Amino acid sequence: MLTAIESVIDQEFIPTFFVCFRFFTTPRHFLEALINRFNEQPPNDYNPLQLEVWVRNRINDHIRIAKTVLLWLELYWKSDVDHDNLPDLQDFVMHHLVFVVPSGLGDAVLEALDLVDGDHPFCRRSRKAHDLKFIYTHGGRIEIPPNDFTVEINPGYPNGKQLLSFDSPSGREEFARQHTIYISEQFRQVDPEDAIKYWYLKEQEACEADAMQAGQILRAIIEFERALCSWVTFSVLDEVSRTDRRIFIEFWLDISAVRIWKFFFQSIVV
Repeated sequence: MLTAIESVIDQEFIPTFFVCFRFFTTPRHFLEALINRFNEQPPNDYNPLQLEVWVRNRINDHIRIAKTVLLWLELYWKSDVDHDNLPDLQDFVMHHLVFVVPSGLGDAVLEALDLVDGDHPFCRRSRKAHDLKFIYTHGGRIEIPPNDFTVEINPGYPNGKQLLSFDSPSGREEFARQHTIYISEQFRQVDPEDAIKYWYLKEQEACEADAMQAGQILRAIIEFERALCSWVTFSVLDEVSRTDRRIFIEFWLDISAVRIWKFFFQSIVV
């Protein structure tokens, strides 16, 4: 199915497969399936016309197999679980696959193999950080500074009064900007496969420690957003009069609006 024409038509199938396949099979079985697909032979009872059609379709199958290998290497390769299959994958690519696909595609697969073999810093997850850095450096945008922003909480000072120290157009914008930077830094570290694994382990009622390990960053995001929701709720309910509550409701609504419309960031908190 992964190398069939249907997977090309359905744009969501390939990323869904790569994010989930390790929960239902192994990288070894996946590689063996690709090799078996590559080595398929035509049925013995085909006439010459049917055989000609089969051969033409076979060329497309080889290209899709090569593109699948390239996607695996460039975007979804996990060194900790996939590396044992690298020698067999290299043998398959260098002695079989590159001879039946266009040279440009074959070269791209070989280059991707070289990157994962040397554990190159541009491989897989670090590629995302590298691409983002390139965008901020060359895309006409100012690079986001480190998030050293803190809100000093004085237990002896009313919660509302401390929040209202940001109650100015520039203060609200900075408040929203720094929260956006903080949560964006966490989202950049999320691996979709880890998110699926966290959900899968929770559904299977696996060891809680295993689930927590898989979803550490995801849990940190959830806990931050829950804490921020509690902060919003408490700051409103802590006020007695309707007038004072309205002030804080307007404050938080404005913070949300700035995050959405100026920083283009949406989350459960917003």
